[in-house]
Amino acid sequence: MSFFAISILYIIHIYFVIFWYIILYIFSKIIIPNALVDIFVGLNLGLGYSFRAIIGAELIAASSGLGYLISDGRSMSRTDVVLVGILVIGFLGIISEFIFRKIINKVSRGKQVNFND
Repeated sequence: MSFFAISILYIIHIYFVIFWYIILYIFSKIIIPNALVDIFVGLNLGLGYSFRAIIGAELIAASSGLGYLISDGRSMSRTDVVLVGILVIGFLGIISEFIFRKIINKVSRGKQVNFND
């Protein structure tokens, strides 16, 4: 190969490395940090919806769990059991919301995050 061909291949290699370095830099410093807040907000919403779906499914057809506890307490006219089940569900929801808010506030690094309080 001639010196010209070797130098062209070397220049192509340098531009290829620089291109991927820029792409990785953009992803690691701009795109991923800005997307993390939205990702965790989506996880928070998904956790809430899935928790409600599990409790609803347990109310309809299950032999264990909080929904079954509430359903069984209702059928046995045990208001105390029903209230304890509802309070435990509410407490678990508040705790999970608190944990996700702490994670979102830590990830957001000072960005404004609206929780619609």
